[in-house]
Amino acid sequence: MAAKLQPLAQRLIVQLGSIHYLVRNRIEFELPGNTPSPVTSPAPAVIITLDSTPISLAAIHEKFTQFKAADDVYSDAFNTGGYLIVQHPCNQFTGTLPTDVKEYLNGSSTKLLTLDETLPEGPYFVLGNHLHQAWRLHPDVLSAFAVAVLPDDVNASSMSRSHSVEKYQAFQNAAFTDAAAAVSVPVPSRLYYQKTSEQPFAGLRVAIKDNMHLAGIVTGLGSRAYAELYGKKDVTSQYVSSLEKKGAVIVGKTKLSAFAGSEVPPNQCIDYFPPWNARGDGYQGPSGSSSGAAAVMGGYPWIDVSLCTDSKNRLISDFLRADIL
Repeated sequence: MAAKLQPLAQRLIVQLGSIHYLVRNRIEFELPGNTPSPVTSPAPAVIITLDSTPISLAAIHEKFTQFKAADDVYSDAFNTGGYLIVQHPCNQFTGTLPTDVKEYLNGSSTKLLTLDETLPEGPYFVLGNHLHQAWRLHPDVLSAFAVAVLPDDVNASSMSRSHSVEKYQAFQNAAFTDAAAAVSVPVPSRLYYQKTSEQPFAGLRVAIKDNMHLAGIVTGLGSRAYAELYGKKDVTSQYVSSLEKKGAVIVGKTKLSAFAGSEVPPNQCIDYFPPWNARGDGYQGPSGSSSGAAAVMGGYPWIDVSLCTDSKNRLISDFLRADIL
């Protein structure tokens, strides 16, 4: 029986250029034993699939161009000093490479691996001979999130993983020194996901208001006393779970007025610092109970959907204040 792959015991944060990344604890794949120069610190890697196309410099650059247009996690920094992993090239076993490809690999200090696998394309990190996903850390400069979250599935085998997350864990990180960014929000590469009829929301990044439950995460309702009394939840709200099953990725929970009530930020907020308004200089009032959800949609292009709730038409006011409607 093959030995079980052990996930990373602690979180690793890597900076490539000016961008911070989380090396996801979960092991996605164990590279072959003949992997050149296994590394003891995370090295960037990019997986491309050529589907029986010969390895050529033009094909490699075409993939990189597609990735940059489609994804905010991938960057050119992944192309230097690490690994280029090519799946299904037709010249996989010939051992011959075009001269310009050899020159590119040497010039970028990149090692080439070929695999006959169907791993998702995109940016990764290699540690030892293990492949880990790269999640970009976005700073919450608007202070809109109550908590950022990660799926608590590091022990799930690749064969048993599904889009429905049974449990989450809170993510707190001090990679950013900006006092306004007390929370950083990890997001996966969009390249890891392919939409299907069963998974029409695959890879859709969703923030939810903190009056909805996530298993393993405290529901705060904007109240410190409520959060301390009830603690972590055991189940995920049914509507949120239905989005997960369709492929959505829940990245965090947004702030709200206490108990989604009449408390109006910023001057009436007691238990937390309210979100900044995404408009203008940020000092305009963010309005009512869905102020965090509105700030996220108004200020963060890396979030696709922000779930919120409405009472007494406060939702419309919140989104008008954020210059969304």
